[in-house]
Amino acid sequence: MKPFILVFLLFFPLFSLSEGLILKKQSFNQKEKDIFHIALVSPYKEVKKNSSFLAGLRIQLAPEWHSYWSFAGDFGQAPQIHFSKVKHIQIKPLPFPRPQRKSFLINKKNSDSFIYENELLIPFEVFIEEDYKGENLNLSVDLEWAVCKDICLSKKNKLQLQLKLSKTFKEDSENQKIFQFWKKLFPLPAKNLNLKSYFQEKGDKQIIEFSFKTPILCLDLFPKTALDFSTKKAKLLNQTEHSCSFEVKRSNSNLNTISGLLIYSLRSETHSSLFQSHKNKALGLLWFILMAFLGGLLLNVMPCVLPIIFLKFYNNLNLAHQPKKTIFLLNASYSAGVISSFLVLAGAIFIFKQLGESAGWGFHLQSPLFVSGLALLFTLMAFYFLDILSFSSPKLPSLFKDQKASSHFLTGVLSTTAASPCTVPFMASAVGFAFSRSYLEIFSIFFFLGFGLSFPYLALSLFPQVLKYIPSPGQWANLLKKLLSIPLFLTSLWLIYILYFQLSLKAFLLTLMMFPLLLYWIFFQKHIPKKSIKKGADIIIIVLIALILALQNSLKTADIEIKKLETSNLSSQWQIFNNNKVLLDKKAGKNIFVALGAEWCLTCKFNERVFETEEFKNLVKENNIALYYGDWTNKTDTITYFLESYSRQGVPFYIFFKGEEELFIFPTLLLKESFLEKLTELSK
Repeated sequence: MKPFILVFLLFFPLFSLSEGLILKKQSFNQKEKDIFHIALVSPYKEVKKNSSFLAGLRIQLAPEWHSYWSFAGDFGQAPQIHFSKVKHIQIKPLPFPRPQRKSFLINKKNSDSFIYENELLIPFEVFIEEDYKGENLNLSVDLEWAVCKDICLSKKNKLQLQLKLSKTFKEDSENQKIFQFWKKLFPLPAKNLNLKSYFQEKGDKQIIEFSFKTPILCLDLFPKTALDFSTKKAKLLNQTEHSCSFEVKRSNSNLNTISGLLIYSLRSETHSSLFQSHKNKALGLLWFILMAFLGGLLLNVMPCVLPIIFLKFYNNLNLAHQPKKTIFLLNASYSAGVISSFLVLAGAIFIFKQLGESAGWGFHLQSPLFVSGLALLFTLMAFYFLDILSFSSPKLPSLFKDQKASSHFLTGVLSTTAASPCTVPFMASAVGFAFSRSYLEIFSIFFFLGFGLSFPYLALSLFPQVLKYIPSPGQWANLLKKLLSIPLFLTSLWLIYILYFQLSLKAFLLTLMMFPLLLYWIFFQKHIPKKSIKKGADIIIIVLIALILALQNSLKTADIEIKKLETSNLSSQWQIFNNNKVLLDKKAGKNIFVALGAEWCLTCKFNERVFETEEFKNLVKENNIALYYGDWTNKTDTITYFLESYSRQGVPFYIFFKGEEELFIFPTLLLKESFLEKLTELSK
């Protein structure tokens, strides 16, 4: 609390809320009895010894007036309660009920306070010992507090409560109803949720992480004191079924433990729990490193990497009878290719961030130029496996000779390139963490992504005897080599398909001309004996392809969102993602589902099959869910910024809003039954 505000509250009974100016007392004519009524209450008329029971301070307020929580926030006076000591009576203050956040204009600046309107019940627990003497229980309380509207009154009240002692409890029916109502607003014990929390410091911000066994939807955070963190509304970074995280502004204090009130939704009802969060930066980094390793390991079974896995398998066919040292060297070369490629990606992302540019996972596939080059490369590889492209082709022998370390290294580079369209479990959180951290942490996360992807082959180097079970190369190996051209051709066709979405029709047709030129080049290499003609053909083909790519870059790209909705089954129910429209729907209290994907994201394509089912369409219609689809195939800053606001750096990304109050972030991999069940639950 600012010092000048504290002075106002302590020394002036009347002051302006809107400008912080002292008002003359005679300018205020409303009688205090018409503004508030305050009393000590209990749900019992008669109580007994050796038992505890609830009592409370009940404050009733006139319309438009309010009082404050145990921490008032940027402005206001928190109630201070002083219990008169009574021998053999124990009084235990309990947490205040859940308040609401409200912004006020103080000295032309917005200030957040935590308030109660209409009514407030401040609870406490009373225990009467056996040795207490007297026929009645007499409680006395001194209260210092403030009640505010356009002006604030700083008040002091002395209150008393008398209850009759008896052998049994006798209820006060009217007060029982009051306590039953307010019990819903009392903070639930953190142990009920098995709530655990730690925080990490990030410049002038703090990232507060929560985990819980009971599934909840996190909504907001209130600091317990001004020392814990800023009163400004916390930014929700991540929400899963059993975890969530917030970003808050740090206070000026340097604490190892911070406390506050977590606001959440449980079974469609809003609740709260007090929490204590411990600083644990090292555990956070180690946890995300583990997730990065597991995510990289899972990339090996994704469809985008399978063509390269086949290539790597073919490169290992002749290793069975090689020395262990050679096997280790070649597989280590593959790992070096994978890891170095991930580090290059990390470096590029770090540079983009330093320049103020937005970049996310798979950003290089948002470039039609890069995708075009990759399609040409996979086509060349396919022709090599069909023995149509000879070893005499420029630079190709070093790429594909099995026993050379360079071959395995470049296969690792291709693995990373092919893996970039995929997002797997564990990986999204790890990459999101990396993008928001220092350069050292970015490189650490990407190193372990690469280490996870290459780990099976490093493990193979430690147990090379496994290779002895592979039959010696022969006619079957030549047949396998030709069959491997099929996934390579399919990959090339898939990349051309992506180009269709990235480019305008003119640019797309122009780009297709590269492939006939490539066939002409292969023809010259195979059937023209003169080296001078071959060199001339090389120069002409290279110049023409470079010219095509230059023209491609100058032509207008496609309107990806419109093309996406016009060519898919999503068109009937989905709208193009627009953050302003989403905000309007949130204010209108609608159910909203936002899906962000990309044509080069194979995980997205797998998930989108669920959106085409009749069960999903019926669920959307029955619950009046507004659907928004954003396509990130081309670089789109609005989508990038939306992703970054939830600490995500890639797609797929799926989020559900229930008006302005609730949201839920779905996992990167959608399984039909669990997805529809959760969506049904959220929509109610």
